[in-house]
Amino acid sequence: MQAIIEREFASQTVISVVHRLRFIERFDRVALMKQGHLVECDRPQTLLSTRSEFRAFYHTRQGD
Repeated sequence: MQAIIEREFASQTVISVVHRLRFIERFDRVALMKQGHLVECDRPQTLLSTRSEFRAFYHTRQGD
């Protein structure tokens, strides 16, 4: 499914709600929401390279 989305919508804006983080680094931006509030929003690489809540969440979810 991910390959189809990447191929068919390559020139479109795609908003995706993900629970499994396997392909998260392929996205341009990540918005971390908590209880309906925006906690962080940036490039996945930026959030993963800093002491962010997203990084902590990402590392607790490895294996999903």
